[in-house]
Amino acid sequence: MRFRCKLNAKDNVNKYGWKLCHLEEIGLSTRIPLARIPVAVLVRHFRLFMGPSNHFVVPLNRAGLGEVEEFIQEIRAADVRGGVPR
Repeated sequence: MRFRCKLNAKDNVNKYGWKLCHLEEIGLSTRIPLARIPVAVLVRHFRLFMGPSNHFVVPLNRAGLGEVEEFIQEIRAADVRGGVPR
């Protein structure tokens, strides 16, 4: 299964120097045909993919931080504290 999407340039955060990251992984990582994937799995995936509470941005030149588990944990902790990461 492959999903390819080309964002409109005005909607692409990369253009403004940011990398969009997700707190929870959004990949389906399956070769099962879409029609055979349970609807509940697809709904959960869609909510994670589109939900603002699962998004954060980092400066584009530090994009790799968005993949580091310790960094993601700090983002989560800051959200709970109602502030910014330490």
